[in-house]
Amino acid sequence: MLTIVAAIEPELAGVRRRLRTQESLPVDVRAIGIGRQGLAASVGRLLDSHRGGGEAGLLLLLGFTGGLDPALKAGDLLVPTRYYHESGESVAADGPMWYQARVAAAEAGLCVVQGNSLTVERPAATPQAKRQLYRQHQVGSVNMEDYWVAEAAARAKVPFLAVRAVLDPVSQALPGYVLDLAGRPANVAFKVAFRPWRWPTLWNLAHLRSAAQASLTRFALSFINHQMTADRRYSPELADPACGP
Repeated sequence: MLTIVAAIEPELAGVRRRLRTQESLPVDVRAIGIGRQGLAASVGRLLDSHRGGGEAGLLLLLGFTGGLDPALKAGDLLVPTRYYHESGESVAADGPMWYQARVAAAEAGLCVVQGNSLTVERPAATPQAKRQLYRQHQVGSVNMEDYWVAEAAARAKVPFLAVRAVLDPVSQALPGYVLDLAGRPANVAFKVAFRPWRWPTLWNLAHLRSAAQASLTRFALSFINHQMTADRRYSPELADPACGP
């Protein structure tokens, strides 16, 4: 079985809509929450429940990400080979899953941009914070989940891959009220209704989110279809469908 997880529902919304017409596919889709707190435990329980049914299968994390590399644009797709924590520790992606993801992205007409991911404890919400992380760690993107989910999957001996689409490029700030209301669009609408000066920022972020969500959805559908038929043997001698920014 393929299990697809994401921190928040908006990252999965497009995938869920498309899968409603393909309910026979052996895919489990779950939102698991933001950040470290409780994340490893929830992933562990999820994998244990699948293992109890016979096989834990593969674990794919989809999500939005903040761009650290100045070349990244909203909607760019990243398939890291390694997930770093800001402490310097890291976990590698599953090789066969990584290769299949590159092929699936190419089949979907998506350009995969090079760059590993960095997991942090607090959101990197300002251009200054993102530029500092890029100078310190030289990775392409930042999030709050990849390393912890990869670590839990490694402990469970389950193949894992994270695929991210850029939501906020390095020059785009994420206001605190957006971070506080992540995944709760009704609350956003209510709190912004009487603060019209926030509308332009939210309008711009809505366009950025649409680009990121579209990339994730196209990739996920292609990966699922590819997974149903593909041989998981890693073949590095085959053409690499990567392309740069």
